[in-house]
Amino acid sequence: MWCDGRACSPIILGTVLLGLCTTPVAAQTFGAVADTFVDSAVPNTNSNFGNLSFAEVGFSGPPKDAIDRALLQFDLSSLPPASGPVRATLRLFISATSVDALGLVVEVHPLAPGQTFDELTVTWNTQPAVAAVVATSVMDTPVGEWFAMDVSEPVAAQRAGPNPTQVYLRVGSPVASGDEIFLDFLTKESMTPDLRAQLVLDLGVAAPSASLPVLIFASLALLALALRRMQRA
Repeated sequence: MWCDGRACSPIILGTVLLGLCTTPVAAQTFGAVADTFVDSAVPNTNSNFGNLSFAEVGFSGPPKDAIDRALLQFDLSSLPPASGPVRATLRLFISATSVDALGLVVEVHPLAPGQTFDELTVTWNTQPAVAAVVATSVMDTPVGEWFAMDVSEPVAAQRAGPNPTQVYLRVGSPVASGDEIFLDFLTKESMTPDLRAQLVLDLGVAAPSASLPVLIFASLALLALALRRMQRA
């Protein structure tokens, strides 16, 4: 390996070796396999919204004065149980909002260990319990665009639980009084299922490949050849 007719330095060789031995892992996107919401104004067993094309988060305001929370499930069974992620991002495609939804505080909790939900039967009265871990963001997205927030800690908590292949999240807001403020996002039941809620996982950089010893030997051989040529010059 030569640079401008002279041998490359060990630093250059080491940089090339590092580039050959590590491979960036592209982010992986998972669409929700279950998505619904619960409404405090209609808490009984006849009030399930699992078949709707949207889910709602926020506060509906007077006279209804209802709190709405969304429930999401993501299937990560294609990932090894021990894999990261380094970062997890939740993406929601905003389909409608209240008149002034910008500034709505959005909170994402993982469900408590062992808790799940059935999108076709869950109601306000039967909603699952959540863990204390929480990710918080502020709504800043207009209708027709993706709202995104970091949910690394809630996802890590779920991955460390009894069923690491499934991630269950509750999306809500601390707002429980005052004026109407809410957001709606598309679910998998919409006419465009590709716009359902997404969980984007960045798994970081892969470990050195199994061919590392071969690459080290080749680099040392190139370095030795370069030194011999320098001695003859």
